[in-house]
Amino acid sequence: ARHGHVGVWGVDGSGAVSVPTNWPDLKRLLRTDLMSAMKSRRPHEVSAIRGLLAALANAEAHPPEKHNPQHGLGAGEVARREIDDGELRQIVQAEVGRYQSAIDELDSHGVDTATLRAELAVLERYRLRDPAPRR
Repeated sequence: ARHGHVGVWGVDGSGAVSVPTNWPDLKRLLRTDLMSAMKSRRPHEVSAIRGLLAALANAEAHPPEKHNPQHGLGAGEVARREIDDGELRQIVQAEVGRYQSAIDELDSHGVDTATLRAELAVLERYRLRDPAPRR
């Protein structure tokens, strides 16, 4: 069980911390967990969390303007776009799928996948639950 997020995200009956379902809260959780993993020298967690943060940051970026390019100082400064809950869920799932595909491929060639499996286990913690059905 992870500790340190109880006041922000709440704990279910099992003692596990629930994963936020919105991008600002998940970003905060990932950054907090990254710092903890770095301080505790857990390289598999650091690698997996950094990769997930990078994938999410890439999704926030606007596509480059092809018809109206800006030039000069600050030309690359554009506000990040919001990631909705459905897109957030898809990105996390895609990262999990990417790891699983790599593990399957390497397993078929007899390559040791212990490191990838450890990183996949970290990513699995951040898989978002489907939202409760609306009534």
